Amino acid sequence: MGVAFTRQALQDWFPELPPPAEADVVMVVAELLANATCHAGGPLALDLGAAADDSVLRIMDAGSG
Repeated sequence: MGVAFTRQALQDWFPELPPPAEADVVMVVAELLANATCHAGGPLALDLGAAADDSVLRIMDAGSG
């Protein structure tokens, strides 16, 4: 779900983003979600945001690190 949401958000927010750059961001999200699942019992939230000159990617989990 998080990967599909991320891909759609990127296409909506940055329609001119080159496909390789989109794939890189999606891969980072997938890896972070997998890490949260493997080491912290799963992600609690995925936070994506974009502004004119800034963007945020945050994945929160219940892990201690």
